[in-house]
Amino acid sequence: MSVKKKKHVLSLESEFNFDLIGIVSNHSDYRLVWGINQFLGFHLEKNTEEFGVFDKKSGNTVGHPVYDWTNEDDGVSYHLIKNKVASSTLISEKPVIDYFLFISTEAAFDTEELLTKLKKVESVLGAYIFDPAEIDSCEMFDF
Repeated sequence: MSVKKKKHVLSLESEFNFDLIGIVSNHSDYRLVWGINQFLGFHLEKNTEEFGVFDKKSGNTVGHPVYDWTNEDDGVSYHLIKNKVASSTLISEKPVIDYFLFISTEAAFDTEELLTKLKKVESVLGAYIFDPAEIDSCEMFDF
C-alpha cells in the first residue's frame, strides 16, 4: 500500500510599489532631464548617490546616475536612472532601453498619459511601459 504525500507549493509573488517606463534617447542624461523638466514641468535633480549594480564580469559595483523629484502637490515620486553605464546594465533584460523612469505613488496614477507626454519630449526617441512583475531585475528596487 502506497502512502500519498501531500505537496505544498510556496508561491511568492512580489508586489511592486512603482510603475515603470523605459525611455530610448541618444542624448546624455542631463540633456534628457532638462527636456523632461522643461516640457513636463518636472523638477528632476541629480541625486548625489548613484544606484550601485554589481557587475559580474568585472567584479565591481558600477554606479548608475539617478535623478529624483517628488511632486508635493500629488505625492508622486519620480526616479530616472540611466540603464547603461560602461559594460553594466541596470535592467539586463532590457538592454536597448537607455533610461528607466520609476513612478511611485500611493494614489491612482495615469501612466498612459505620462507616456504620451514623454513621447513628445524632443530628447525622447521612444518610451514604453513595462510591467515590473515581468522583469526579474526589478526585485532589487524599492521606492
